[in-house]
Amino acid sequence: MSTNMHTKSNRIDYGSLTPGNAFRKLWLLIPLVSKITFLSTFVVGFLVHGFLFSNLLLNNHDTLHFFTGAPNFIVSGRWLETFSYSLSGPVTMPWALGLLAIFYMSITACLIVACLGIKRIYCGILVGVILVAFPHTAVGFAYLGGVDGNNISILLACLSAYVSKKGRFGFIIGILFLTLALGINQISIAFTSGLFVIMLIFDLLQRELPLKTIIVRLVKYLSVLLIGIISYTVVLNILLTVRNITLWARQGIDQLGQTSVYQHLAGIPIAYREFVNYFYQRGFFPTDELNRLTFVILAVSIVLMLALLASKLFLPPSTDSEKSSLSGAPLVIRIVLLSLLLIAFPLAINPIHVLSPATFVGNMMLRSLLLFLVFVVALIDKIDLTLPQISPFFAKCGVATTWVSLAVLVLFQYNHFIVVNENYVKSELVMRHTYHFASTMVDSIRATPEFNDDMQVVLVGNRSGNDDHVMRWFNQGGRRVRDFFDTNQLINSFGFGSFVRIILGENITFRFIWGAEFFDEFRDELSDLNIYPSDGSKIIIDNILFIRMGYDF
Repeated sequence: MSTNMHTKSNRIDYGSLTPGNAFRKLWLLIPLVSKITFLSTFVVGFLVHGFLFSNLLLNNHDTLHFFTGAPNFIVSGRWLETFSYSLSGPVTMPWALGLLAIFYMSITACLIVACLGIKRIYCGILVGVILVAFPHTAVGFAYLGGVDGNNISILLACLSAYVSKKGRFGFIIGILFLTLALGINQISIAFTSGLFVIMLIFDLLQRELPLKTIIVRLVKYLSVLLIGIISYTVVLNILLTVRNITLWARQGIDQLGQTSVYQHLAGIPIAYREFVNYFYQRGFFPTDELNRLTFVILAVSIVLMLALLASKLFLPPSTDSEKSSLSGAPLVIRIVLLSLLLIAFPLAINPIHVLSPATFVGNMMLRSLLLFLVFVVALIDKIDLTLPQISPFFAKCGVATTWVSLAVLVLFQYNHFIVVNENYVKSELVMRHTYHFASTMVDSIRATPEFNDDMQVVLVGNRSGNDDHVMRWFNQGGRRVRDFFDTNQLINSFGFGSFVRIILGENITFRFIWGAEFFDEFRDELSDLNIYPSDGSKIIIDNILFIRMGYDF
């Protein structure tokens, strides 16, 4: 008998190990709702932000880093952002960075759908639309140089929530992913905590899920958040010590980990107030009345849909496990936990005021508030699946509530699409106005007697807000999203000199100095100057060309 003969059971099917077969098997494992969610998020992302991707809309950060490269992110506590930043480089490339950001958001939308167990395809599509159309997603694109890193951070935060839900020890991997997410952008923890709360709410509404299992998950999720913050802080302190540097003393970043317990507790009512204000007063609909009406409708819809879902808990138990979990004390505990989680939800998606009360809260830190809208979508999905299991009267109430909620959510997304593109148009006008201002200023500087390219130019004071025609037009009917730069902010910022070098190609060194002490020596001469562009607004002292931009300096 030949020694080369092999039995059928010992043969290896090498064909099944090829990349083609591996990818085909992976594709078959992905649920249809996730596939469509990814594709729709990707397409809608380009529809919403296409204007930005096809135009170069710079702000002061983009212009500054164009020449200096990646900044030292560790001083702002973001010790892993250097890695994410290196994936794309410091140059602002609208199409390339936009493609990467939309790709990351498409994966994030699939993770959110998986975390919340969303089954309906239209609900999955709506989750993706909310994610890409939210106005503060556009704020991230306004700072295009770091948009890919910020979206990687959110992706990791949602991945942390997803793996923490899976398996017995998935929460350990969840801690790792959350630590990495915080290393890129600390506020991404709001996506993890927000998803944890929603996941626990839906767990409590499942009759067949034992209460003990839910409590174990609650402990795991809290462990992920707590240990994730601790591990992030440990890594940050090690890097600060090794490199002998301190945190940036700006916007309260240097106060990370140094605030008192009282300050953290004092941030709780602020977090709730700002959550309500965002949707009730600071929303982006054309009128305050519409902002308030849509928020109230969604808030009432959440209560009604939760009540309909919770009504199943009071039906007679059908199995032994349900009898032990849905009777007496266990049922009371479920209701109490459900109430506490609902109260904690606004805090979970808006935690910055508690975690770091001394930090300046920019609009990019509010992006996690979109989970409020995602929560409504997830409830619509659950109601849609539950209607056959409840009484005809409650089913009719559920149908009416879901249709009303869905209509309001679609109105939100349409409005967000308009608002985002209004601000992109404003940014385009800011670029044009800044270009014109910079061009005429350079001509005026070069026409100054005795000026030469080796001379520094110091702009004294800030250009007046009354001169900003873009903002004047915008304030008459536009809906401004804060953190999109206006003309005066770009001119008065430290990136203006880089703007002149990049856009105009001029080799003039602009120097920006904050603090009145620098001007004390020259105060008498500078006070006699007129405001630029009037004649008599420039003077050369000690080989420095001073240009007075505003009254106060």
